[in-house]
Amino acid sequence: MGVGSTEQNPFAPPSEEADFVLSHDVGGYRLATYGQRLAGNVIDTMLYGAAAVPGVSLALLVGERYSLGGAALGALLLALYQWSRIAATGQSVAKGWLHTRIIRENGERPGFVHGVVLRSWVMALLGMVPFVGYLVGLADALAIFSGTTRQTLHDRIAHTLVVQNSTVFRGGNAP
Repeated sequence: MGVGSTEQNPFAPPSEEADFVLSHDVGGYRLATYGQRLAGNVIDTMLYGAAAVPGVSLALLVGERYSLGGAALGALLLALYQWSRIAATGQSVAKGWLHTRIIRENGERPGFVHGVVLRSWVMALLGMVPFVGYLVGLADALAIFSGTTRQTLHDRIAHTLVVQNSTVFRGGNAP
């Protein structure tokens, strides 16, 4: 290959960007990373376990017949708090710690219907169906790897995205 040759150098670095991109922007929003999504789920799950500890501890002190109720009460109180946060701000406790939030695909706050009912309750009901629940849970987790928007099945049902916290809601600032 001489000067002015039109042959391609097989050892030259690629001149175009690769198809695989680690960081995605969708509609001006920076999507939460896979790690942020996983960590948020793990932390929120651990918080529910921690919320059950006082009730279980009390049950061990006074008698076993109260153990289920005490554990359920702690988890229910945490769920009510989480649902109110998600409806108002798009953030669970873990999403707040990880600087991520839920938004609707149109950029608005998720509200109660999209943020709680469609994202959580529909999936919980589907998860209760024998055998089908396992498949739905698996499909929910694996759906994040299809497409370019990192949406799980519950995100697709609710038409939501999880974005990094620097994102501003359309029509107003993030709370």
